[in-house]
Amino acid sequence: MNRFAPAFVAALIVLCGTAGATSSPKAKPSPKAQPSPKAQPSAKGSFRIGLLEPAMGPVAGEGADTDAGFRYFLATHGDRLGGFDVELRTGDEGAASDQALAVAHQLVEQDAVDAIVGVLNSTDAYALAPYIDEQKKVLIVTGAGADGLTQQAPKTIFRVGHTSSQDVMPLGDYVCHRMRKRTAALVATDYSYGIEATGGFARAYTDAGCRVIQEIYSPRENVDWASTVTKIDKSAQVVFAAVGGLDSVNFLAAYRSAGPNVTLAGDGILTDERWLAVERDRATGVTTGLHYAATLNNAANKAFRFGYESLTGHQVSQFVENGYVAAQVLDAALGRMPPGAVKSDALVAALRGAAVTAPRGPVRFDRYQQAINNVYVRRVRQIGGRFRNEVIETFPNVSQFWQYDAQRYLALPTYARMKGAWSRP
Repeated sequence: MNRFAPAFVAALIVLCGTAGATSSPKAKPSPKAQPSPKAQPSAKGSFRIGLLEPAMGPVAGEGADTDAGFRYFLATHGDRLGGFDVELRTGDEGAASDQALAVAHQLVEQDAVDAIVGVLNSTDAYALAPYIDEQKKVLIVTGAGADGLTQQAPKTIFRVGHTSSQDVMPLGDYVCHRMRKRTAALVATDYSYGIEATGGFARAYTDAGCRVIQEIYSPRENVDWASTVTKIDKSAQVVFAAVGGLDSVNFLAAYRSAGPNVTLAGDGILTDERWLAVERDRATGVTTGLHYAATLNNAANKAFRFGYESLTGHQVSQFVENGYVAAQVLDAALGRMPPGAVKSDALVAALRGAAVTAPRGPVRFDRYQQAINNVYVRRVRQIGGRFRNEVIETFPNVSQFWQYDAQRYLALPTYARMKGAWSRP
């Protein structure tokens, strides 16, 4: 039976207190954990990991959730991955790419980490990629959806989260064919995530024979969503929204009070579990696509959700699960490593062959080192007094290219180039 590591549990509980907040988290002093008997050092040696997530800003809560998920796996596996003792270093991704890059330099060059886990913002991921590849350090991306990150020659970057477009392509087909919503308006935050997510939905939706009639792109941290939602074309049969973080809460409040009476669909971050307690009935009926749902009825997820929520008092979310799966694939890969210093090229090879049964279901990597996993169509309803994303359809083994041939997909215009073109006659 796996033992709980008291020091990690103490840190985890503090971190989850931050993760459960609905505003930008602030640093809190760690409680003093009771000393535990000194475990014997692992015969395999140690492995040093840098956790790189935003500590402040509109998605800081999601960053805290990701860290909490990673630490929860460690806490339930004796502070070890693949038999190696784990040493953690942490860095603040910040609110700008230059800060994220500076912190990555510190983790690699001063802290001498063996791998970096995290990165939530797509712009940061694009900025970090050349440096990470140059240093030949493994980076496991947990949140940043930047499509292009895993659509080039594979080097040392892996991703356990979804690409911005991956989880919404099946949703686009579902909304057109199953929900029979023939015309759509698109609403998104105006940066790479929002543009790529709307692009993925629009590509599958239009290829299914339906039509996009409007595109609206809004600044991040929009303070006037009411004005935005009043611009939505009321003739649309469905509105697709790629909006996350605190923006999702504000968008839904504005949509329900001032928006059109039109069916709402979106990327899974729109109704992520960490925000549902705030969104409440405003999220009811929203249909989303995502690789995870807290309501999944498989053994791995039931154990994960019960254990995490019992320990922390907070709901699991896609970001908690992403952090957990990052630790899970590292555990599988490091388990194949011999004792001693872990060489980057050997770890890359082991990660490429890693396959795990995660709370979301089976996970493995494609040739570009992007996770292949199930995608779930979810709809929000109240279950047992809590608002939950109920699974209504499963698309198994969805890659970042979904049903498209990879080479033909990569030859298509990028979603950045297609911005504004989906709604042209």
